[in-house]
Amino acid sequence: MTQPIDDTNDRRMLLRYAGRCRLCGATLIAGTDAIYERKGRTVRCVECVPAVALLPVSTTLENQAKTTGEN
Repeated sequence: MTQPIDDTNDRRMLLRYAGRCRLCGATLIAGTDAIYERKGRTVRCVECVPAVALLPVSTTLENQAKTTGEN
């Protein structure tokens, strides 16, 4: 059974195939509980948190403003 993680396309699931965590490089064997990132077709450890989630809100908003051209 898969579980949506948030409003993205990431899903927590038991892996059908072996893979490698895109964040820490750990080997994930088939049957491991992991996060499948549909957009990039990659996997990550349940323990690994995407770097964006670690940024302070102000940093994220500043980068968004730069991207959209706002000051």
